[in-house]
Amino acid sequence: MKLVISCLIKVVLYSIFFLNFVSETKKKEVIMPTITIAMDQTSEEKKKQLIENLTREAAKVTGYPPEFFYVYVHEYPAENIGAGGKTVKEIKSQK
Repeated sequence: MKLVISCLIKVVLYSIFFLNFVSETKKKEVIMPTITIAMDQTSEEKKKQLIENLTREAAKVTGYPPEFFYVYVHEYPAENIGAGGKTVKEIKSQK
């Protein structure tokens, strides 16, 4: 859950940066923002929820239509992700 929250915070910060960049350069062409989330393996239903929620929030923050956004979910085995000096697999097994 902390990993998902961290990813959401990064998406919001990226969206704010992106919006500032667009307004500063005053570009008029259509822009297709991309959201990428890297995480441990999860169910298809959770990925669907992530894609829907990330798109909705990014559209709300940037003012761009939801149809403009591309969302990529990169999944990694839990033993290939580390946080606080431990793998996600170790962290999950301690709960």
